[in-house]
Amino acid sequence: MIIVRYNAYIGYRIDVHHVILGLIDDAISDELKLAGTSAPRIKLALDKLCSREQVQKVESTPWDSPALKSYGRDLMQDAENLNPVIGRDKEIREIMKILCTHNGNPLLIGEPGVGKTAVVEGLAQRIISGDVPCCLKDVRIVELSMGLLLAGATYQGEFQARLMKILREVGRASEDVVLFVDEIHCVLGACRTQGSLDAANLIKPMLASGRMRCIGATTIKEYKKYVEKDKAFERRFQLVHVTQPSLADTLTILRGLKEKIEDNNSGLRIQDEALEVAVELSSRYISSRHQPDKAIKLVQQAAVNVRLQLDCPIEIDELREKEISIKLRLKALDKKTDNASKARLVKVENELRDLKGKLKDMQQTYRKEKLWVAISKAEKVMVDNAMLTETVRPEHIAEVISSWTGILVTRLGQNEKSLLVSLPDRLHQRVVGQNNAVSAVATAIQRSRSRLGKPRRPIGSFLFLGPLGIGKTELAKALAEQLFGDENLLVRFDMSEIMEKNTVARLIGASPGYVIFQHFLVFSDENHGFANAGLPTCHGIVLNSIAL
Repeated sequence: MIIVRYNAYIGYRIDVHHVILGLIDDAISDELKLAGTSAPRIKLALDKLCSREQVQKVESTPWDSPALKSYGRDLMQDAENLNPVIGRDKEIREIMKILCTHNGNPLLIGEPGVGKTAVVEGLAQRIISGDVPCCLKDVRIVELSMGLLLAGATYQGEFQARLMKILREVGRASEDVVLFVDEIHCVLGACRTQGSLDAANLIKPMLASGRMRCIGATTIKEYKKYVEKDKAFERRFQLVHVTQPSLADTLTILRGLKEKIEDNNSGLRIQDEALEVAVELSSRYISSRHQPDKAIKLVQQAAVNVRLQLDCPIEIDELREKEISIKLRLKALDKKTDNASKARLVKVENELRDLKGKLKDMQQTYRKEKLWVAISKAEKVMVDNAMLTETVRPEHIAEVISSWTGILVTRLGQNEKSLLVSLPDRLHQRVVGQNNAVSAVATAIQRSRSRLGKPRRPIGSFLFLGPLGIGKTELAKALAEQLFGDENLLVRFDMSEIMEKNTVARLIGASPGYVIFQHFLVFSDENHGFANAGLPTCHGIVLNSIAL
């Protein structure tokens, strides 16, 4: 009777509170009224008690699994130290649905840095808080490290023996253990030197029989290369696609991590405007990574730069390096006796004297500003245009982007509206007599930057037609200088060099098996377009010279 009516509360066994739930509506209902209480109030109290006991059980249950302790990490114990997971409720619910089914094993696939591991960590946090279905309340998620499993396994069969110990412990565990295997393709071919094929065959029977549940994670590329080819292994999993978050969600994630980044850098303050700039600039200028990873790394690097500047300013380091260089020059000139060397010696000594004065003034300024920073931190006052600051601002984000991509900081910090409005005039200063061409190019650039074009398309594609020497290449160079700050950010391809069929490989790469395979590959997913073209960034202008 109790089991039939209250199976939603039972879980895996019948306890004392289950019996109480079965009696409060029947045998002792009159006694409850005499005692001044009611059945709904007792149900509510029991629900709170059960949820509290469940959380305490997950947190305090001893982990009697030596192999899992050696090669794994209990996410339930580390849940309090994990970063908050924002904007991944859809993926977490999808994983919960799969785990609640019979023999359900989720496989998370997505580009590197989109947050596959964070989704599993978010599930662990929800299990700790009790915000999961009843069938998942006793689950313990253990992250299995393939690197630790393979480390030191030099003899044949040693890796398989370690894996078998883990599988036995999972099968004998008194609680429901779910293994989380990041880079799960490693068991299917990426580590063939340690017998990955045998490892996959060890896992398949346990997945098929339901004696083990597993959450896998891999990239789309590795999934197609390894997992998709093994149909017997692939059908044991259900795919969960993890895509890049939107810009708004990325900004929310950064705001959630803001306090932790500040604490990791000794209490720095990060402006909200800096977070907004980090999301915008990382999406625009960094194409080789994915959100939210690139925005998080950008903010972290900017915070570290501010902390380093506060502890050891780069201006003082540069003056000290110059001082060492001048002292070495003095030492070399001191050994010479000719008149020219003596004259140079006097000049270098004066230069050293001036440099020491600058260094002394700089050090005094540093000490004063550091004291002022401490005072302003206590009084919550910010100082603009100071050498030292404890606040991460948008210009610090721009400096990191500049160091990563090579784009000038002044271009990033400049008012884009004024830059676009004056673009035709600045192009005319260098390209004279081509009013129609300059106007067409400037209009296309202004339209694209006004968000009227498609964001994933090139800013513009133009066909400059005319005889030699009238300024076609010069206009392309001027455009590169105005948009990216350097006319060298121009990749030029002379189409006359690849007119023959056999020379096309210089542009698109040779077929596999040839000696020059990928030596001349320019446009591909692997190098993001410009790696072999001599550019450090994918931001630039491509000029194709076509002889008609």
